[in-house]
Amino acid sequence: METVETERASRSIGETAPVFEALDLLSTSDTEQMWRNVDARKDATPGGAEQRQRLREIGDRGALLTRPDNHVGFRHAEVSPQAGELLLGALRKILGHG
Repeated sequence: METVETERASRSIGETAPVFEALDLLSTSDTEQMWRNVDARKDATPGGAEQRQRLREIGDRGALLTRPDNHVGFRHAEVSPQAGELLLGALRKILGHG
């Protein structure tokens, strides 16, 4: 039986693959190139915009709520009729009320 910590770690590992792909870190083993790839997300270019879009993992009509420490508190990929309800639930969870 998995412990809560093991389950959380397994889920976290699974969640990092899309981030590594979005930052183009899997295409090279050169650490300097990896840093250049990470820095490219800041560029005001179509490539930088595309990279930021992939990192957000949401569509143009989705929603993303980040905490002041830049951790994602809520993410919904597309428009939803329950958007208000989902956001309220996320805020309650973040604030420890649900």
